[in-house]
Amino acid sequence: MELTNEIGGMTLQPHPTKAQIPDELWTRVRVRVRSTSGLTGSKLVRDGLEQWLIAAEGEAYTCAAYGHEPQLKRAGEPYPERLGDIPQGRPFGDGDSQEKMRTVTFRLPEEFDERLRNALYWRNAYLSHVVRDVLKKALDH
Repeated sequence: MELTNEIGGMTLQPHPTKAQIPDELWTRVRVRVRSTSGLTGSKLVRDGLEQWLIAAEGEAYTCAAYGHEPQLKRAGEPYPERLGDIPQGRPFGDGDSQEKMRTVTFRLPEEFDERLRNALYWRNAYLSHVVRDVLKKALDH
């Protein structure tokens, strides 16, 4: 089977994105994927992140960064380009948690990836938190 950088006519990122989610949540994702023909964990993540981004871009938001003038993002507009890196570090707690975590990888369409990273930057959000939340939402419906 030949790997491709396209899915549904969209060019995917050359390298996968990684997020950490609770192992128990990934087990639930695997059960759903195995019981649903044509569904993959990556598709669940991609679809959930797309819905999250559409909702985030649909809101008016004041984008503020230390040392820069705040700017208003109007509802329906994409977030402005970020002025630095998105938040990094331990996504859950301070390392004392007993919850077992799993790193999941997925590939996003390139143009979507940039819009998502800009939204995460301005909202000061961790990708792993958003992935966890969108997967929980997908599994609850």
